[in-house]
Amino acid sequence: MTNGVDVRTAAAEFDRSAVADVESAAEDERKQVLSQFPLEDWAELPLERYALGQGAPTGSRPTYCRLMEFGTPHLGSIKGGSAAKHIMYHHNSGEWRLSAPLRGMDPQDAWAELRGQFVRAFDAVGAGDFEALDDLEVLRAHEPSTARTRANP
Repeated sequence: MTNGVDVRTAAAEFDRSAVADVESAAEDERKQVLSQFPLEDWAELPLERYALGQGAPTGSRPTYCRLMEFGTPHLGSIKGGSAAKHIMYHHNSGEWRLSAPLRGMDPQDAWAELRGQFVRAFDAVGAGDFEALDDLEVLRAHEPSTARTRANP
């Protein structure tokens, strides 16, 4: 390979102590997410605690999507770009935007489907069944949504 990086050499030269602070910050963020959104609570998590754009009252805890996008930079930033990456969100126009697998659904029904796939994903990962994740179509949705609904959950 020309002009490439040899992975073995790079790994041998990598100094873990140089990233200890970042690793610690990421672990703190992971714990924060799990304390605010425990895995065992996801089966009943209300849409108001998940989606962006619902005008949360001042001083309230952030939604899951807000926390992941803006409050966890060391875990792997997803800040910026389109809110479509969250699969469903409440647009500032007052409409709900839903990814392709959820299009045409009422927001509460769409949330029930999305939430169910999150729960199945958490269970699969906990069991080490990573192949099961491939079957979770809603969680794999990634294209921007054009579907809109004015229905309020």
